[in-house]
Formats: sequence, C-alpha cells, structure tokens
Amino acid sequence: MKPQIKFIEILDFLRDYGKRYYKDSNKIEDKDQKQEMIALKELGRERVKEFLKVANYFSSKGYMYEKTASQWLDGSRRAIRDYLWIELKNPLKRSYSTSISIFAERVNSQIRFRVSLEIKDKDSEIDVFNRHNKYMDILDSAHTNFEYFVSVNGNSALKEVEKNEIASTIEKAKKREYHKLQIGRSFSYNDVLEMSSDRLLKSIEDAVEELQLYYNRAVEDGTEDHGINSNRASLIGGNVMNDKNIILYGPPGTGKTYNTVKYALAIIENKSFEQIEEEVDGAGYEHVFLRYKEYKDKGQIAFTTFHQSFGYEEFIEGIKPVVDDENTGEIKYALEPGVFKAFCDSASKLKVVTSNDADLISGNPTVWKISLEGAGENPTKTDCFRNNCIRIGWDHLPKHIEFDTTCDTSTVRDMLIDFQDTMSIGDIVLSLFNKTTIDAIGIVIGDYDFDDSLVEYKRKRAVKWLATNIRENIYALNGNTNLTLRTLYKLNRINSSDLMEIIEKYPEISSNSSSNSISVEREFNNYVFIIDEINRGNISKIFGELITLIETSKRLGKDEELTAILPYSKKKFGVPDNVYILGTMNTADRSIALLDTALRRRFKFIEMMPQSLVLDDVFVHDIEISKLLEKMNKRIEVLYDREHMIGHAYFIELKEDPSIERLASIFKNSIIPLLQEYFYEDYKKIQLILGDVNKTDELKFIRSIKIDPNLFGASLETDIDDKDIFQINQDAFYNINSYTQIYDL
Repeated sequence: MKPQIKFIEILDFLRDYGKRYYKDSNKIEDKDQKQEMIALKELGRERVKEFLKVANYFSSKGYMYEKTASQWLDGSRRAIRDYLWIELKNPLKRSYSTSISIFAERVNSQIRFRVSLEIKDKDSEIDVFNRHNKYMDILDSAHTNFEYFVSVNGNSALKEVEKNEIASTIEKAKKREYHKLQIGRSFSYNDVLEMSSDRLLKSIEDAVEELQLYYNRAVEDGTEDHGINSNRASLIGGNVMNDKNIILYGPPGTGKTYNTVKYALAIIENKSFEQIEEEVDGAGYEHVFLRYKEYKDKGQIAFTTFHQSFGYEEFIEGIKPVVDDENTGEIKYALEPGVFKAFCDSASKLKVVTSNDADLISGNPTVWKISLEGAGENPTKTDCFRNNCIRIGWDHLPKHIEFDTTCDTSTVRDMLIDFQDTMSIGDIVLSLFNKTTIDAIGIVIGDYDFDDSLVEYKRKRAVKWLATNIRENIYALNGNTNLTLRTLYKLNRINSSDLMEIIEKYPEISSNSSSNSISVEREFNNYVFIIDEINRGNISKIFGELITLIETSKRLGKDEELTAILPYSKKKFGVPDNVYILGTMNTADRSIALLDTALRRRFKFIEMMPQSLVLDDVFVHDIEISKLLEKMNKRIEVLYDREHMIGHAYFIELKEDPSIERLASIFKNSIIPLLQEYFYEDYKKIQLILGDVNKTDELKFIRSIKIDPNLFGASLETDIDDKDIFQINQDAFYNINSYTQIYDL
C-alpha cells in the first residue's frame, strides 16, 4: 500500500511562500510578527514532512537518500526555498555527486514536480563531470521521451530544451560547451491536480526506473560487474540478497558456521556470495574474517546459539535480577532487552552525523530524562539551551561524589553518581517541560565538570542540542507513564530509534549550512543476526508472538508493516527492514521436515552438503582423502540417510598437516565417535561404512571377536555362542592400507 501524500499542498507552499523572508521567532519582539514566523515555521515543517514521505517510500524499496537536501529554509536561514529536493543514490556510490533527484520546485511561473538525473555543481570537479557525462554515450534522443534541461554555465538557471534542439544540445553538452544537461520527466501543477496520490507516486516511480540505466553509467568506476543492468537491484547495489531470513542446513562438518562469515559480508557489503568467495580464493579466508570481526565489533553482526534452555526472556525481553551496587550487594529486578531486541534497536538507531562524518551517538545509547531547574521555563534552562550544556545542583556537596559520600539522601547520591559517572558521551538527554512533555532533545558530548564560575547549578556536562524550545508529548512513547520531577533518571522504555519520529519533525536541525552542521538520519546499513543451531531451540518459546514480524513483507517500512506490543515493557516493537537473520541447522540433530512449521515457511533454506572436491589435492601418503570421504558418505546414505553424511570440514586441517598422525587423530576423536552416535553403536553397520568387512583383521578399524564360551562358566544357560563383541583396533589408525581399503576394495 502506497502512502497518501498531499502533493498539491507541497506545490501550494512553494507557490505562496518560495523566496519569502523568514526570521527566527526567538529574535523577534513584535508579537504579531513573532506569531507569523512561528506559523510559517510550522507550515514549512509540515510540508517538508509530507515531501519526505516520497523519500521514505523509495527508502523502503532499498534506495538511499540524502536527508539534508530536504530543507524548507535556504542556506542563509533568512529565506524560504522555492524548491524541495531528494537525492536517490546507490548506497555503494553515496559519495558520488550524481543522483536521481526528485524536485518540487517553482521556476518562474511554473510550479511542478520533476525527476531528473542530477549532479551537484559545487561538489564536482571536471573529472567528476566527465564520469557523470558518460550517460550521454548511451542516450538516444530519437528513442526516448525524456524532457531535457540545460544550464549554460554554473550560475545559470536550468532551461527546458525545445524538441528540435535536443540532438544538438546533447552534442554541445558532450563537448562541455554547456555546463550540464539533465534528463527526466516533469509533472505540472495541473497534472498534479488531475492525478490521485497513488497515480502520481507511481508515475514518479516509473520515471526513476527509466533513469536507472543512465544513472548506472554515470557512476561507473570499474568496480561493477560487467554490463549494464537496468533493473532496480542495480541502483541499490545489485547483489543485495532479497531474502531477509536464511538458514544454512546440512550434515555436521559441511561449513555452515564457516559460511555464515561469507554470507554476512555479502549482505552487509551488498555483494554477491560469489564475489566474497572470490576474495577468499584470492586473498585468503583470514582477510575476509578480519572484516567480519570489524563489523561484529561495530555491532552490525551479532552471534548467538540456540539451546534447550534459551527462551523469550533471553531473545526478546525479560525481567532479570541485577546487583544494584557492588558494596551493598542489593539485588533489584530490571527490565532488560534480549539479544535480538537489542540488536534490532541498534539497527534502527538514530544517527547524528557531523560535517566530518563523526557519529555523535554511542553504539547503544541510554536515554535520560533531566529536569533543568525543574519543569516549565526558567533561567537555568534558557542558559543551558543557549550554551549547549546541561546543569544540575546540590552545589553544597563535594565536587566529586563517591559511594560513601554523605549526601542529603541515598537517592540524591545515586543521581549525582549517575550524572558524573554513569552517563556517557553519546547518550541522549530529554529535558522535562511537564509530566507528559519534553522541551528539548540533546546528545551528551562532554565529561562531567564542576563549574565554579557559575552562581548555582554548577554540576555540568556539554551537550549538542538537536532541538530546543519544543513541546513533544512522550506519554505514549514512555509506556503511558508520566515523567516525574526527579532531576535525573533513565528512560528504560525509550530508545534512540523511538525518537526519530520526533526528530524528523524538525528537519532544519540537520542543516548543512555551517561548519558545525549535523545530519540526523536512521541507520541504513545492513545488519546480520546469526543464530547457530537454530533447530535446537524451542522456536515457539523463543520467538513467541514475534514470529510473524520477521517476515520480509511485515518488516518496518513495508506496505504490510506489523508491530506487536511487548508483554513486559508494553512497547510497540517491529523488526527493521535492514536486519537479516542468518541461521544454521545441523540435519543430523533434526530433520528439516521436523522443523517448526511457522519457522520453516518464513525462511529460505540453503542446503550445504559435503564437498569432497575441496579435498581433491589432499593426500596423506597414498591415501586420497576426497575418495575416502566420498565412499563413506555413499555408504551412510544407503545405510542411514543423506542428512547424516560426514562433512569435509573434519578433514580440512589435513591441508596444513597431511600426516598419518593427524589423520589418525581425526578418525579416533571425530569420525568413529560420530559413527557410534549415528548407528547407536551398531558396530556391524559401522564396519560396513569403513569397509572393514573386506579387510584382513589387522587392517580393520572395528574388529569382531567371538565370545569365549567359558567366560561365564559351565552354569550359564543363555546361548551366546553366536554373539560377537567389538573392539576398536588402535593400530589400524596408523596403517595406510586401513584407509585406502575404505575406497579401494
């Protein structure tokens, strides 16, 4: 289902207010003018928010867009823009100044929407223009219905090219006689009036898809696959895996966990699995694994293993005991997110990026509520907003508080320790206005300081305010719980991603008009959550009601987006679209046919069987390891099934150490115990697997020995004459012929 967008109201705003003077209402004394500017600001925000619905629609389909472009004020902050602008880019080419851009604009007397292949003038040197202009090499004006717009030099406005001048204009643009040429489609004010929201959005989407072929050529730099792919995937990276939920399944030792590293990198880096395998072949697995560890350290990859005791509380959320303080040993109970919910929170976190690409928010920020001299408006709060800081009192107490410091109350002591020690750079602070409403959002950027130059409220930290003097009701966001007057405490029900909807109401905070500029955006990178041994857990117990939410079509931002109210926190929760779940499943533990039906239909299954070819170059003296493995697996498939074959990974270490001692260790400590487990110590079948029935006694791994009839004495009435006992022949492990006669009968 497409979003309903008020396209005509966006154009009306540009028509009525484009180029109009604007002044910050906080700097205006006249009440009427002040109210006028406040109303204008609110209207501008509403129209930008409406326009960003277009951007978010394309974002949900995998496109990346630059949010700083969609501002309602110009760079001077003293005039309203006469255009709004969205740049759509391939995430892998985000640094390039070329984009497919969507404009809402007023050009002279024309009010319109326009979709064009664009390049930023101010960011582009001559070599950048030359690469961008390569799209003209495949542009055939005789067989396309694009509109053409040209600027003669860097300072001139775009003008539409007449049909009879298109061919000559393209040639002049190729020769750089014109500054730049844009191709695309436009939709006039009258067109918009006559079209429904769905129809116009579909027309814009069609125009974007038409331009993809030319966009791909304009950003070519030699790192792409050969050939031009005109489908949507080529714009968003081409090799992104479409399946959000994947299970690698197969017998033990087939490299399932090993391959999660390669699959995770393919997903995060928008590459094909084959490209990663080529890297492994060329540079070695260690080179790829190093990148995997870097992503894991950054929090983009998480790893857990399911087991019989693993439950909902560990996976989603639960109430857990915590030691309140090491000195008292007091135990309290706190609501803690499980590994998957915490990972999803990170994947949808708020990103606040400075002009030098530094992310101000820590990996897993705590959200704090702070009262700056109490509720409402007051001088301390005004000073904090003006000077980018937060301040609290209790100036009569020591500058640095320890656990044993005598304070007014233990609550005051805990609060001051939280302010000076527990609060971290990168955490988020919300300033109290009243019991349901906040009036500012900021990010902690400095350590604790006791500022003696201040008259009062001397305990201080530096913050970067994202929005001040706002009025945002967070009662529902806080689990339908009122804020209290306590000066400082954690808002455990709120995380950074919850605040994005509020932040997006104030797009001017991400202005890039100064050196201190910041950009506020959602996390767009892919995240991979790996679940090893996924079939060993009780799926219903672990996922609970959230099993539906992992479906690709039910992810956040999708047309069929679903959320659930979590039972403990009472918060809405959904699975972000950039989270991939990658599981492994050992079929020797549990057949895929027996897997939980709800899980099975929500995952794509990739079978991983033994690859004896991997061992083709491995020889231990005259023993051909690939033949040995292949013959054993054929016998296992007949005597048991294909899900209990032996994986090639058991023998990989022979590549580095092809000795009989190493092979003996593998058979004694891995292969024989595995076969004993498979066949419940039915040694006759194990003998068949190892070819022992055709060997002489000294070459058999498993010997059968007749029972001595006198073992129990003459009084035994039980007939045991035909019963055999079995014995493992230790000498066979070091005999080359014991192995060769497994496959060479």
